[in-house]
Amino acid sequence: MKLLNEKVKHKIFGDGVVTGVSPKRIEVSFPESNEVKLFQYPDSFEKYLKIADKTKQKDILTELKEKNKGIKLKNAKIKKEFDKAVLVQRNLDIKPPKKTKSK
Repeated sequence: MKLLNEKVKHKIFGDGVVTGVSPKRIEVSFPESNEVKLFQYPDSFEKYLKIADKTKQKDILTELKEKNKGIKLKNAKIKKEFDKAVLVQRNLDIKPPKKTKSK
C-alpha cells in the first residue's frame, strides 16, 4: 500500500505527512512543531494515527487485525506447548514411594 506523502493525524502531535515507509515503521513529519517522528506500522494506527484516506485507513486496520490474529494464534500454540512441557516435567518429578523392607 502506498503511504508516502499521505496526510495523517496524530492524537497528540496533530496533522502530519508520511515522509518515510519501511515494512515495520513509518516516518511522519509534523510541520507545526517542525518534528519528524517514527511509528510502528501498522500498530500506531490502532490508537494514535489516522490516515486521511478512509479506504487506506480501513485497509490498515484490517491488516492490523490480521496481524493481531496471527499473534494470538502463535501465543496459543506456545502456551499449549508450555503446558504440555509442564505436565511432562511434573510426571518426571513424581517418584514412586520407596519400598520398605519387610521383616
